[in-house]
Order: sequence, then structure tokens, then C-alpha cells
Amino acid sequence: MNMSPAYTVFLAIAAACAVLICVAYLKLQSDMVSRSESISALQEELADLTEQNDTAYNAAEDSVNLEEIRDKAMNEMGMVYASQGNVVEYESPTSDYVKQYNDIPSDGVLAKSKDASE
Repeated sequence: MNMSPAYTVFLAIAAACAVLICVAYLKLQSDMVSRSESISALQEELADLTEQNDTAYNAAEDSVNLEEIRDKAMNEMGMVYASQGNVVEYESPTSDYVKQYNDIPSDGVLAKSKDASE
């Protein structure tokens, strides 16, 4: 069987392309496996950190005795619960928070600008 030089060059180029495609495929496969391993390691680390965080949160929550805090606030610092006349509800002219520098009017309505009422 005689092959022409052009056909031989074509077959050599096709074989080289096939080898390059196989090498690229193997490299992509290797990258995918290493990334999967990395993802698994990160998921394990996340699970460990979540468990540590939950443990620390529960320990912090258990270490706080709200009854003791209430007792200390009322007996040592003189704090009292708000009575019926201490709480005044009012309409805020905007949705932002309000710092109280003066007494709130008895009708509970603060001064409104034209922009806030629209």
C-alpha cells in the first residue's frame, strides 16, 4: 500500500490533534477531581466550624442568667419596669429612628414637614 505524502502529513496532524485533545481532556478531568476534593475539604471545614460556633453559642447562652441580670438591674441599679404612664406612643414623620432631645407632645404627633407627609 502506497500512501501519498499529503495523506501521511494529514494522518500525522490528525494523530497529533487527537493526542492534544486527549491530554487536554485528562488535564480537565484532573482539575475537576482536585476541585471536588477541595470542595469536600471545605465542606468538612464548614461543618466543623458550624459545630464549634453552635457549641460556643450554646455555652454563651447558658452562661447568661437573665433572672440574675434582672435582679441586679432592679436591686443594685434601681431600674424599674415601665408603668402605664411611662410609655408614650407617637407617630414618626419618617421611617427612620428618632432620638429624643425634648419631651414628646401629649397628642403623640411630632412636627411634620411637607415632604414627610406625602
